[in-house]
Amino acid sequence: MTIEKLREVHRATPFRSFSLHLADGGQVRVTHPESLAYSPTGRTIVVVSPDDTTQFIDLLLVSRMEVENGRRRRQ
Repeated sequence: MTIEKLREVHRATPFRSFSLHLADGGQVRVTHPESLAYSPTGRTIVVVSPDDTTQFIDLLLVSRMEVENGRRRRQ
């Protein structure tokens, strides 16, 4: 994953939630643009979840990104 591609999705208008899939099989969901921050070098990102859980992620360990389609899920 490149910082440029992440910034493109993060700054998209309108914002759409997206998930980052990690090399260890984990997944981190970004639900709001203000819940994601970058380090000055762009190698490390910080994601704050709605429950205030904070995750520091090395961008080199992000294997793929999945952007939601913007439609509400049926219950």
